[in-house]
Amino acid sequence: PEWEVILDIDALAASEGENWVFKGARCLEPEYNLCVVSLSRGGTDASVRREFEVSSKRFIPEEEGGFVLSEAKSRFAWVDKDTVAVATDFGEDSLTVSGYPRILKLWRRGEKVEDAETIHTADRNAVLVAASKIDDALLVLETLSMTDMKTYALKVNEWTQPRRLPIPVYVTVSQETAFNGHVVLKMGREWTFDPDAPFDEEKEETQEAEADGQVQAAFLSLSEKGEERTSPSSSSTKQTASRTQTFPAGSLVSVNMSALLETGRISEVFPVFIPDERTSVSTTTASENFLFVNILRNVASESLRFVWDEDEKKWKDVPVPLPRFGSGGVTSANKHSDVVFASYSSMISPSKLYLLDPVALNITELQSLPAFFNATDLTVEQWEATSTDGVQVPYFIAHKKDMQFDGTNPVLQYGYGGFRIP
Repeated sequence: PEWEVILDIDALAASEGENWVFKGARCLEPEYNLCVVSLSRGGTDASVRREFEVSSKRFIPEEEGGFVLSEAKSRFAWVDKDTVAVATDFGEDSLTVSGYPRILKLWRRGEKVEDAETIHTADRNAVLVAASKIDDALLVLETLSMTDMKTYALKVNEWTQPRRLPIPVYVTVSQETAFNGHVVLKMGREWTFDPDAPFDEEKEETQEAEADGQVQAAFLSLSEKGEERTSPSSSSTKQTASRTQTFPAGSLVSVNMSALLETGRISEVFPVFIPDERTSVSTTTASENFLFVNILRNVASESLRFVWDEDEKKWKDVPVPLPRFGSGGVTSANKHSDVVFASYSSMISPSKLYLLDPVALNITELQSLPAFFNATDLTVEQWEATSTDGVQVPYFIAHKKDMQFDGTNPVLQYGYGGFRIP
């Protein structure tokens, strides 16, 4: 393909006398013409954010009404072409104890950022607050820990303040996968959903504290005793005689976002992907007509393409035909088209970028890093070793295709991932 350079970070750094490192860009959908570019000095966590116009290939300065933020650990989301949601260092008492923003504001073009309207203030003991636009709602996300967050929603110009959504703190909203009116949720722990029970925020937080204590106690017990661990995941949901559903940790489900915003309740939950003890969800993304889920199955990457069957009210999936025994998956898609990109690399293959046809499920290689050795006579296999407690531990082996398994071959062995191992 013919690639067009939109912004040369090295040239920009040289012209401004800065050691700029590109830390991403947030572009206004569906035109993708206005973007807020994050630039970090030397790769630090804090970034400068500057509005960039793709069509003219230039930054929009503050004096022309451009959105520009000084260096901070900011969070940013577009609302419309003249409004953004921003959390940054606003001065005294505006950061959490973790050093991240706790105040979220609606910043309108032409305003000074310090004069913008405050829409949410997180607890000082939270980690941070951020926002994400899903359809016509702005999600306000108050992160409490590495796994837990409170989820609010705001209809800008309709509601005066964000409203807490009836989603447990250990169930997170997948911000990039609003699809066909659905939004995807991921379980941090087992979730028992009862559509007939009202959401009790105070009770939910009490149960959350108790669950945290149980998890820590279980971890300490296993660490001390060395007992065999059991996975909380299951290959299916549990249903009782009532309409209650129980989803194991790691599950993906969807809910109707429009109905949730209108009623303030979740009336129905639709399973997307329920993991077993050998699978886990890595990432999710959506194109115009398809939902993609990247998973690890036996620590090997796989990708699944899902479609919503409106007649049967269920999700149906097929595998994406990427090579086996490597790392990769669907890496880029957006809800305004079915142009989808995927990547793949393995022990014998350099990183490659593919164009995926999500209808025909064909992949076309677009670009590859250089190969530093000839791999035509090599292959990769996955085997399993039995640990002393009987668990089958998967591992990969790369070898020549004609290798004789006679016990005389030298082996270069590599392993990682152990904690509290004597």
